[in-house]
Amino acid sequence: MKILFATNIVTRIVGLLPYRQEAEAIYFLLPTCKKVHTFFMRHPIHVIFLDKNVHVLEIQKNLTPWNNSRTVPGVDSILEILPGKNDDGLEGLSELLEQIKKNR
Repeated sequence: MKILFATNIVTRIVGLLPYRQEAEAIYFLLPTCKKVHTFFMRHPIHVIFLDKNVHVLEIQKNLTPWNNSRTVPGVDSILEILPGKNDDGLEGLSELLEQIKKNR
């Protein structure tokens, strides 16, 4: 499992762009983010909208390249998932969210 964090403006802009679909899913957390786009992406991603307590507000599956995500009221951060070839990234989501809560 690969987990990436948007820690500065460069990582926030670049995001999952340089990554290709691997065997396992890749996760990218964008704190204080309300909406994302998939311009220049090569693969669809899942978008998980989180509130300030890291509770899932909504999941937008398979957001295809060259699209914008929905706008979801109450969003504090977004978790992007680049699904893997053998792993859609959603099965271990609850454990990952617990890890994120502990590290905030």
